[in-house]
Amino acid sequence: MRILFDIGNTNVKVNTDGQTSFYSNDSLKKSLPLSLPNISDEVVAYISSVNKDAFEIVKEILIDKYCHKLTLNKIGPLNTKSITYIDESMKEELGSDIYFALNSSIKYSKTFLNIDFGTALTFNLVIDSKYTGCAIVPGVYTSYNALISKASLLKDVELSNENVKPLGLNTKEAITSGIIQGYASLVDEHIKRIKEEYKLDNLDIYATGGAYNLISKYLKTKVIYKEDLVFSGMLNIIGE
Repeated sequence: MRILFDIGNTNVKVNTDGQTSFYSNDSLKKSLPLSLPNISDEVVAYISSVNKDAFEIVKEILIDKYCHKLTLNKIGPLNTKSITYIDESMKEELGSDIYFALNSSIKYSKTFLNIDFGTALTFNLVIDSKYTGCAIVPGVYTSYNALISKASLLKDVELSNENVKPLGLNTKEAITSGIIQGYASLVDEHIKRIKEEYKLDNLDIYATGGAYNLISKYLKTKVIYKEDLVFSGMLNIIGE
């Protein structure tokens, strides 16, 4: 059996036999061991990780669960062969999640922009199969949590993407408007600037990450959402 792990700064995604499950990093030790299948066959685990502490927890769980039946592979930019052309110096800076997402989208387009709506909001551009660069912004929920924790007069509200206007008439509406409409504006404008800077009239744009669904209906730019962009890229590298 082959199991894929995408370990982020907030959540861990696990893909087993094509089915994806989600876990928060805080709940790994409680929930993940119970969810892994009990099998007698050999287990091969491939792990993409940007979080050292969560990786160590996952590693410990896998060893306890499968013991001598386990082959564990932590893979990333420096120990795999990229389909997208990436300069060696850039590989040292590139997170595994970004790296594998790039090697997924290259299947569909030679010139494209990947946007990850995760703990960080990242923009990664490839032109003619060559990795061009990245922009990093605090993620939607990262900004929201920072705002609530730092502003004593603001209450914690449940963000909803229903009928969000550019301005609100109370604190809940104002926070929701600022976060959702604000981030939609940020994404639209940054895409526009990237296209202008690199003279790209046509640009395929692929998005992943949990916060995408929160703001997607307020984007004016056409974006194609692919939930398992990282896993797809991992499979492109290691083989289907």
